[in-house]
Amino acid sequence: MTVPESLHRIEIRGIPVPLWHRARVWFAGLLREFTILNTQDSGAVPEELLSFVAEATDQFAQFGRSDALLDEALSAGLEEVDQELMLPAMAKEASLELWSLIERAEKFCLSGQMLTLVPDEDVRNFVHWYLFEVTNQIAGFSPTRWPGTSGG
Repeated sequence: MTVPESLHRIEIRGIPVPLWHRARVWFAGLLREFTILNTQDSGAVPEELLSFVAEATDQFAQFGRSDALLDEALSAGLEEVDQELMLPAMAKEASLELWSLIERAEKFCLSGQMLTLVPDEDVRNFVHWYLFEVTNQIAGFSPTRWPGTSGG
């Protein structure tokens, strides 16, 4: 398969399906809360949080939307899958920005300004690994499997 110059082939190897599902559930909960906060009277929600929600909603939606590969893997009872993505170079910056937004969201979660809890450490580590696979591969590095998955 020939890859157009404008796109990068990203190989996410050894994705742990149950952990990927938990990450998706966390993102979905965060997006639901963002939607609710966006409809609130601006006086009821701190301005810094509203500003963050407006900035983060699109980025989180792109990463957290339902994914057919995950749904198929869950239905089949698979423990791990590989994923191939064709992404433009701008996905590198978008992934870095999303990680920054996640760190900011965690601060709001910890401060009690949101109902959503911070993700479990393993979910956080998974999301970090996934996003940095995108940034590293666009930068020219080879794919790295999720630690603990079988090779092959």
